[in-house]
Amino acid sequence: MDITGNCHVLRGVAGTASVTVVDSSVTTFGAATVVVTAHDGTTVEASTAATGAGGSGATGATYTFRLSATDTAKLDILSLAWTIQVDGVPETVTTYAEVIGSYIFSIAEARAFDRGQLANAATYPDSDIAAARLLITDAFQDICTTAFVPRYGESFIRHDGGFSAGDYGGWYQWSPVDRPEILMPYPFIRALREVAVSYWAQDWVVQDLTAMGPVELTDEGLIRGIFPHGFLRIRYEHGMDKVPAAIHKAALQVLLLEMIPDNLPERASSYELNGNVYRISMPDGVRKWYGIPTVDSVLSRYAFVNIG
Repeated sequence: MDITGNCHVLRGVAGTASVTVVDSSVTTFGAATVVVTAHDGTTVEASTAATGAGGSGATGATYTFRLSATDTAKLDILSLAWTIQVDGVPETVTTYAEVIGSYIFSIAEARAFDRGQLANAATYPDSDIAAARLLITDAFQDICTTAFVPRYGESFIRHDGGFSAGDYGGWYQWSPVDRPEILMPYPFIRALREVAVSYWAQDWVVQDLTAMGPVELTDEGLIRGIFPHGFLRIRYEHGMDKVPAAIHKAALQVLLLEMIPDNLPERASSYELNGNVYRISMPDGVRKWYGIPTVDSVLSRYAFVNIG
């Protein structure tokens, strides 16, 4: 079964999540229900009927669910478990709706950008632009190790607090000394949502943040405070307050590249036109991620934000 439907929705704003299922071996997709769960396991919406009439397996079926502003009140990664009647038998598939603080660009900006190549909504539906925007947002974060929009994150970090020699034939024991800071995978840490600790294979124990004393969050990606030593699961918010203008433009340039590909062979490194030979700028995965000089130069500049 082919499943599509992951999406971004804005914090504090109602938004529609959907899932599309296609399977040529299925005769009929019937009615569907959905359960929405927050990343921490809290139920956001109990089992509710999804909108969608179903359809044949070959053509597929699309179901939607309207998330309320309450559902999206905080940055999160919501899981949507869709239970669909597949030839009369219930089957459950899962998609994800990430609640983010802002978009790297709006659909209206995408349609108006450059010469308005994406203005035709029939040729370039909102859903296609939104899907491309999600991929670009993730790709830019991966390249630069920086979130350009506010996002939710979870990281697992070993925080040993240092070791001291023990009295057991060369074995080492935990030192009670805690390090004053932890380097997170991303800069611009906005808030700590949860800290849990585990010792080896034990269960996670959620800590009382108010009892941990003052915690300093830095734009460099450091969190300073007294943390328990062990294996830490840290849930947090990170990302810039506002998308930099250069990143905003670069994202729109990449959108045009993704939505309107040229007709040159993928292996071509040059082409001839009217007797003139033109060399093509090629991505190399080091400092040329897209082969668009103005885009790659911007990404290269922002790739050094994280001190790690």
